[in-house]
Amino acid sequence: MLEKNSSEGADIRFECPHCGREIHGIDAHDTDWISCRSCGKALNLASQLAMERANYNYTFAQELATPELSDLHRRPNEFSPEAKDALYAYQRAYTGIQLALRAELPAAQQARAIEIMADIAGILQRHQMISGLEAKYWIQLMVCQTVREEYEDLEARLSKSHPTLLTRILHHPRWQLRRLQLRQALTRREERLKMLERELAFIDAPHI
Repeated sequence: MLEKNSSEGADIRFECPHCGREIHGIDAHDTDWISCRSCGKALNLASQLAMERANYNYTFAQELATPELSDLHRRPNEFSPEAKDALYAYQRAYTGIQLALRAELPAAQQARAIEIMADIAGILQRHQMISGLEAKYWIQLMVCQTVREEYEDLEARLSKSHPTLLTRILHHPRWQLRRLQLRQALTRREERLKMLERELAFIDAPHI
């Protein structure tokens, strides 16, 4: 959120993705890297502002979204004004997250960014606004993220040393097999993702 101040330019306010406290008193001319005064974590200002705008546009697009966006037989110039606004808001959100990912985002924020990109990529590719290869990259990245989260959660549970009922259950061969399956699936997905990255040859590769 930006608040204009006639004498000092723009007073930038946004929520810290680490601690949730409002960050304010930042001027538009400040350096790209700032620190949250509450938790002390370093943040890339340009990325945070791009993410803020992307979230706004994504929410706006979802509120406007109509069944027309799923119609493969209609061109964007044949859409209703509401559907056109939704489509171009999705496009702005997509571009915004691309900008945000030029720097490393906090883990939870990065996960949300990937989730949004996978959703938008399918919509934009349907209307030939991005390539099928690019859409496949973001969807594959989302799948990788989901598998990694499940694997890391199971790994953390299995590594607990306390002999609780839960850990005894998790050490059952069924869960050991599940861990192996997830690790193998993650390896395959990550190899596929690297192939897509090479094919896309990003000029500004996302910091994932």
